[in-house]
Amino acid sequence: MEHVNPDFHSYKISNKGHLRLLSSSLFYLGAYLVCSFAALIFYAGDSSIFAIFVGAILLLVFTGPAYYLHYKYFLRSQHQELRLHKNFMEIFENGLLKFTISKKDIQRIQIFMSPAYIAYGTTSGMPFHEHNYMEIETSNTTVQINNLLFPDLKYLAQNFFDTKPIYHESYFANIQ
Repeated sequence: MEHVNPDFHSYKISNKGHLRLLSSSLFYLGAYLVCSFAALIFYAGDSSIFAIFVGAILLLVFTGPAYYLHYKYFLRSQHQELRLHKNFMEIFENGLLKFTISKKDIQRIQIFMSPAYIAYGTTSGMPFHEHNYMEIETSNTTVQINNLLFPDLKYLAQNFFDTKPIYHESYFANIQ
């Protein structure tokens, strides 16, 4: 969070945000590398190659979807800045104002996240469950904000907006 002006809070993608969302995937990658080295040391020959191959397939199954979602979220919000004021929010893209949304103009807020995130604010261990996004609908536009741009969408919905959010259980929150 970058506190530029006392009248608003500004949010952009940061390295910390990348690490936060990819932490589970990086953990699985580290575990795979340790197990691969152990397989090479203790099981020299064809069995170690087989173990490394099976491990690579499992690594792709567990982390591939998370990397895909992360890439889509990054493409969507890499040039965006979210500014939260007391009664409205602004979304800038490439330094230019793209949307201004007043709290009173919001008709519906939908949040797409895993069931564990909705219930407990945490994931169930699958790396792609950490990615979630919010759709804010007004009378003339729909804006999407993902948790790479703003880290805690559940907190944002409950503490900034006056409209009660609608939660959608989504194991794979693929932003459109």
